[in-house]
Amino acid sequence: MITKNLVLPTLLLSGLSLAPVLAASHKNDPRAHHHKVRSWCDGVVDDEIVIKLKAPKKSITQARIEAKQAPSYVRKMRALEHKKDAEVLARKFKSIGKAKLSLKNQVGVFDEAFENDNIIQTAKMRQRAEKLSVANARLHLDKIYTAKVDKSSYANSSIQKLILPPKKFKEFQCNSLKDLITSLNNDPSIEYAEPNYLYKTQAEVTDEYYAMDHPNWKQDYDTQWGVKKVGADQVWDRSMGKGVVVAVLDSGVNYNHPDLWDNIWVDPRKVGDLNKDGKVDLNDLDKNHNHKLEANELGKKKAIGINLSDKTNDPMDDHGHGTHVAGIIAASINDHGMVGVAPEAKILPIKVLDSKGFTSAKVLAKAIYYADKMGADIANHSLGGTSESHLIKDAIQATEREVLHIAAAGNYNRNLSGAERQVFYPASYPEVLGVAASTETDKRAYFSNYGETVDIAAPGGSDKSYIKNILSTDISIDGYKLRVGTSMASPFVAGVAALVKAYDRNLSARQLKKRLKDTAQAYDSSDYIGTGIVNAQSAIELH
Repeated sequence: MITKNLVLPTLLLSGLSLAPVLAASHKNDPRAHHHKVRSWCDGVVDDEIVIKLKAPKKSITQARIEAKQAPSYVRKMRALEHKKDAEVLARKFKSIGKAKLSLKNQVGVFDEAFENDNIIQTAKMRQRAEKLSVANARLHLDKIYTAKVDKSSYANSSIQKLILPPKKFKEFQCNSLKDLITSLNNDPSIEYAEPNYLYKTQAEVTDEYYAMDHPNWKQDYDTQWGVKKVGADQVWDRSMGKGVVVAVLDSGVNYNHPDLWDNIWVDPRKVGDLNKDGKVDLNDLDKNHNHKLEANELGKKKAIGINLSDKTNDPMDDHGHGTHVAGIIAASINDHGMVGVAPEAKILPIKVLDSKGFTSAKVLAKAIYYADKMGADIANHSLGGTSESHLIKDAIQATEREVLHIAAAGNYNRNLSGAERQVFYPASYPEVLGVAASTETDKRAYFSNYGETVDIAAPGGSDKSYIKNILSTDISIDGYKLRVGTSMASPFVAGVAALVKAYDRNLSARQLKKRLKDTAQAYDSSDYIGTGIVNAQSAIELH
């Protein structure tokens, strides 16, 4: 199907020329980092492709003029253009003869993210929408489509299925999809065609049974060595992240966890101060007053984020990874459990990963646009893969002036440098702050990628002891767990970014990124892991 995916600026992960995601796991020796290379087809959605048609270049002035036109006129012209594009793409697929297109669900990613929900937009949202409209006109994001390919219609597939065993037939279909993409990329009217790549979490649970869920359990602060390493506790008298929104693009967030309840972002346009305490938070939705938000209390409104993995309004975590990440960023100070780097920042949960920890480029692109629409200052991506997606790149370039994108550098102990360097996305995009993992002794963690596309480092785990890994909130109510990975390092940087942004609201996303890199502290490592280890104290004192 041609799914009109108006993919607007933000940040995603996929690409045409690189290998798909890798799966990593620990064996008995914690230093032995094993990984399995998946086949090309295992790293992509095998019946969907992304196509961007070429369009005449426009000046910034032209883009701004178009962005200021009446929304009704823009929608009308866009609908006509989409119809024309759909006819062109249908003819191309017919002439190629490799597959048929289903022309269902012609919904633009940009249009979907910025749909008129009949609720008054805030001034910040209006500003974001206008800037994204300019980016759309400049980057031709409305020329991006996703096409659902009917695998049974591949040339000669019915014959091939009769003569090939199942494994060989799957390989035949995989090669047919590759051939189709190659044919489209050879067409001069197409800017790019690529698979809808898959990406995964970049964390390992270092002790599956180390889930401390006793209701009266209190974490010894000393075990939170990562918070001290980044200097967060040294600046809490000046900033705790208040007023900053951090979008967590992950497996969702357990918003009922007592350490996260107070810091979950709530859309003030959809939820009022119902309990009259002077603020809008989850307590205003908690009609049963049991400090637990039930599905029926959340209702049908996307009031606390969104679930793009299952296409619902409920971003509840069904994996655990996103909850762990959220706790590192903003677990509140409440005389219980643990504390996050920015204990007064707000977490915007955007569920993109499924229960097994995977997502696609298309879903991630939608999440980026949604984060921008909701006014996020920072977006944390503790996920990634080795495939470079033009779809995600377009989204990142469209949003990086407003949203600071921070991403895990990957857990494969690879050098991301040199002429034939390995790469890892979205961390390797120049617009993104790529984060390597450091240890409690300020060395590069044994599993962490490193090299010239890494910008900065942060605590991600220990080389010596599982107990020295990163403790944070878990999916179970009042639960905690140790995890290790660059997935844990990235939210430490996101938390510090929230502290600095709250202290100096005038910093743009680009200026904030530069500030964090310029003030990073020297590390004891022969491997290049960016400018150093992120440090909140030096970043704030530079002001």
